[in-house]
Amino acid sequence: MNISNYIDSVEGFSSKTNTDKVIYMAYFFMAVNDAKTFSIQDIVGCFQDEHIKLPNHIQQLLHSKSTGKTPVLIKKSKGVYSLSRDTNKKFDSIFGIENISIIPSTNLFPIELFNNTRGYLESVAKQAIVCYDYGLYDASLVMIRKLLETLIIEAFEKFNKSSEIQNHEGHFYMLSDLIGKFLNHSDWNIGRNTKIGLPKIKKLADVSAHNRRFVAKKPDIDNVKSELRFTIEELIHLIDY
Repeated sequence: MNISNYIDSVEGFSSKTNTDKVIYMAYFFMAVNDAKTFSIQDIVGCFQDEHIKLPNHIQQLLHSKSTGKTPVLIKKSKGVYSLSRDTNKKFDSIFGIENISIIPSTNLFPIELFNNTRGYLESVAKQAIVCYDYGLYDASLVMIRKLLETLIIEAFEKFNKSSEIQNHEGHFYMLSDLIGKFLNHSDWNIGRNTKIGLPKIKKLADVSAHNRRFVAKKPDIDNVKSELRFTIEELIHLIDY
């Protein structure tokens, strides 16, 4: 968000007091620059960038808000301030910047399957589930595809066979080739559900990713959901984290 859009998003910005305008500008500067503090000159720059009349006596305004029992600002050094914790929380709430813990359901597959595996696998799995929960089915399929690709590669790595799925430059094969190598390898026995399910899931994910007229719907994923569960669990057991 640039400063123009930010100001437009603040209801009645032009009618706010000079003190409030300064505080709003301070919040914007810190958020956009990922800064912990701001200076008087930083605030002046924000007003000048938008050609907004500069309030008189900014230094005095800032000082007045950094005193008292519940200061809005915290003075760090001469001419340098930070927003108080309560002020930051207030503005985060206004602009919808909150730390929301999203708990994945078991509607796609149980996230518990990834207990004691790898953090990055659990993260991708959570994204796949949450996207499904919120009706973002194309996004869910992208995460499912990434998840299966990673698990197949790690299965080969577990058995010290990664060179079998790499080209002469050391890059891993595309997913279609990975699946073929995985399903036909003699070092492990793959169940019927996985043999049938993996190609089906891959085909659906490919259509979702590459066909610009195709928009995935819930029944599309539901049609391969049981195979997905079996495949994930079998891969995790094979890798044996």
